[in-house]
Amino acid sequence: MRILITGLILLTWLLAGSCDPLKDSVDGNQETDFAGLQVFDGSIIHTIELFLSEDDWQAIINEAEAYENVNPIRPYYHAELRFDGKKLDNDVGIRLKGNISIKLSEGHSFPLKLDFNRYAEKQTLDGLKKLNLNNNFNGPSLPIIRDYISYNAWREFGVAASRTSLAHVIINQENVGAYVLLEEVDGDFIKRHFSEPYGDLYKPEQISGTLEYRGSNISDYPDIGHEWPDESDHTSLLKALKVLSSGQPSDIEEVFDIEGILTYLAGNVALGSGDYYPTTGHNYYLYEELPGYFNMLPWDMNGSQEPMMPALCSPINGFLSRKLLEDPVNEAKYFEILTKFLMTAGSVGQLTIRLNAAKSLLGSEIPAEKFEGLQQDIVMRVNRLKSEIGSTTNCLGTTISNIPDCLLKRGIEKESFIRSSGEYFGYLQKRKPPVILDFKR
Repeated sequence: MRILITGLILLTWLLAGSCDPLKDSVDGNQETDFAGLQVFDGSIIHTIELFLSEDDWQAIINEAEAYENVNPIRPYYHAELRFDGKKLDNDVGIRLKGNISIKLSEGHSFPLKLDFNRYAEKQTLDGLKKLNLNNNFNGPSLPIIRDYISYNAWREFGVAASRTSLAHVIINQENVGAYVLLEEVDGDFIKRHFSEPYGDLYKPEQISGTLEYRGSNISDYPDIGHEWPDESDHTSLLKALKVLSSGQPSDIEEVFDIEGILTYLAGNVALGSGDYYPTTGHNYYLYEELPGYFNMLPWDMNGSQEPMMPALCSPINGFLSRKLLEDPVNEAKYFEILTKFLMTAGSVGQLTIRLNAAKSLLGSEIPAEKFEGLQQDIVMRVNRLKSEIGSTTNCLGTTISNIPDCLLKRGIEKESFIRSSGEYFGYLQKRKPPVILDFKR
C-alpha cells in the first residue's frame, strides 16, 4: 500500500507543473451563466448600504445578542438596498445567518443573508436571488480573508464552489465593517455548474448530517435540510443512505460520486478547514448530480487556512468517508487528490496570490501582521501535510474516539462537541500553542 501511495504522489508531483487551473464550469444556461459578474468582481471593494426601520434593526441586534447554538428559522425583515450606489427598486429581505459567527461578532458586524425577491417577485441583484454577507468575528484571525482565499482555491481546482468578493457594509448609516460577499448555493447555482436532469440539493446539519441510516421516512432526518427543488419524494436520498449503511464499496459507488467526495475531503484537509463533514457532520451540500447519485460540495470556509488542522487522516472520522477509506484503492486516491491539491490550487504560491489580492484591497484597514500571520499559517500547513503524506503508510485503524476523550480531559462534554463544532473550533483557536490532534497510530 505504501508503494502504491508513494508512486501516485511522485507521479502527481511530476505532472503538477503542467496542470493549468481549472475554470468554473457552465452549462450554457443563459438565464444564470452571467448572474453575479458585477457583484463578484474581485478587482474592487464594493459598497452595500442597507436601510431598515429602527425597530427592525433593533430586533436583529436583540436576536444576535440572544444567540443559542441551534438552527432556528430566522425571520426576515424589510430593507432598502443600495449596491455600489445604485438603489434596487423594491425592498429586500434581510436576516441573520450562521451560528458561532453570530455569537462572536464584533459590535453590530453580524453575518447576514439578503433575499432580493423576498418581497418583489423576480427582483434580483445582478441576476442573483440571494447573497450571503460573511463577517469578521472574534475567532480565527481574518475569517473573511479565509473565505476569500479558500473558495477561490476550490474553483481553481475545478470544484463547483461559491464565488466571493469583498465589500464595506453600512447599515442605517453605521459602517459595520468589511465583509466577504458569498454566492448562495441554490437552484441557479446548480444550473450554472451541472447538466440536466437536476436532482435534489440538501444542506445537512447535525445529527442527520452524519449520513447514518435512521429509517425509511424523510421525517427520520429532521436536519437533512432539503434546499431545492421545492418538491421531492426523497426516494433517491433514502435509498443512498440505506445502501451506505449496509453496502459494500462496490454498492456505495453506485449511489455516491466517490472521486467527488474524496475531492471534498482532500480539499478541506489541504485548505486547513477542520469544521467539515468527518469531524462535525455539517458544512457541506449533498447534491444529486445524476439520478440516484450524490456528491458533496464545500461550504463554510471562514475557519480554513489553519496550520495544524485538520489532521491528515481526519476523514476516517465520518461515517461515509471512513467506509470509503477502508478500501485501499479509495485511500490511495485520497492521497493522490490531496497531493495534487497541495501542488496546484492549494499550493503556497497560489494561496499567496489570493492573499496578496485581498491585502491590496484591504491593506489600509487591517494590520499588516495579521496578513503576515495568515501567510505563515499557510506555509506551515502545506509543509506539514507534504511531510505527513510522505511518512504515512495508511489511515486505517485510526479512531475518532481520540478527539472526545482528549477534550473530556479538558472539561469539554462530548455532547457539546457533537452539537457545536464552532465552539470546539474556537476553543482550539484560543490555545497557545495550538492543540495538535494527531490521528496517526
